[in-house]
Amino acid sequence: MNNIEFSDDKSRLNLDLIIGYLHNESYWAKGRPVEKIEKSIENSLCIGAYRDGRQIGFARVVTDFATVYYLADIFIIPELQNKGIGHLLMKHLDSIDELRGLRGILTTQTAHSFYGKFGYSRENDIVQHRIMVR
Repeated sequence: MNNIEFSDDKSRLNLDLIIGYLHNESYWAKGRPVEKIEKSIENSLCIGAYRDGRQIGFARVVTDFATVYYLADIFIIPELQNKGIGHLLMKHLDSIDELRGLRGILTTQTAHSFYGKFGYSRENDIVQHRIMVR
């Protein structure tokens, strides 16, 4: 796709778009209180995806910048899904120097094969034997 750019400049984020998608459309954050979405953005590394200056996607990274990061709230707006933009967003995330060499974690119900292309695996000793969820 032409004219796609990525930025970690939070002042460029379209909060109405992000909140609208996460709160109303996503399966993983549907109904998440707006205040929690805003606070999660405030306290995370956020990447916006833009085409011709208009935000079309988003990813949020929670990290200590030393050992681990958790990739969350990744989406491309519905009308542009399945056009390779998500692939470009993941490649951009892989190119962020501060995240290189850190253990990456994410959760998904539906996109295992997509994230598998970027080295994420559910068949992993760490997942099977170490990670616990509360």
